[in-house]
Amino acid sequence: MGKRKLEVKKIEDKKKQRDTFEARQQGLFKKARQLVQLYDAGVALITISETGKISEYGNPTLDSILQRYQEAKKGEAAAKASNDVQPQAENLPKHDADETEESPDDDDQNTSDQEI
Repeated sequence: MGKRKLEVKKIEDKKKQRDTFEARQQGLFKKARQLVQLYDAGVALITISETGKISEYGNPTLDSILQRYQEAKKGEAAAKASNDVQPQAENLPKHDADETEESPDDDDQNTSDQEI
C-alpha cells in the first residue's frame, strides 16, 4: 500500500484537535532537525498553540537565526533601494541628432534570451 492523500479539514473535537496538533508539531520539529542534520541548514521554528503555549526550535540558536534573517532582510531592502534609484534626465548622456533610436521590435528580440 502507498500513501494516500488525506483531506485537510478543521477538527471540531477539542481533545482530538489538541492531540493532532501535538503530533503534527512533533513531526514538524523532527523535520526541522532533519534539515539541520542533512543539509547544515539554519532553522528557526516557533509554534503557538490555541492555549498560548509557545514552543520553539532553533539551530544553532533561535536568536542567531532571527538575527541572520533580519540582517538578510536589511541587505535585500538596501539592494532594492539602490536598484530603484532612477537617473535624472540632466545626468543622462546626450545623443547626437543623427543617431537612430531603437524600434520596439528590437526590444522583443533581445528579451527572448532573458525569459525563464
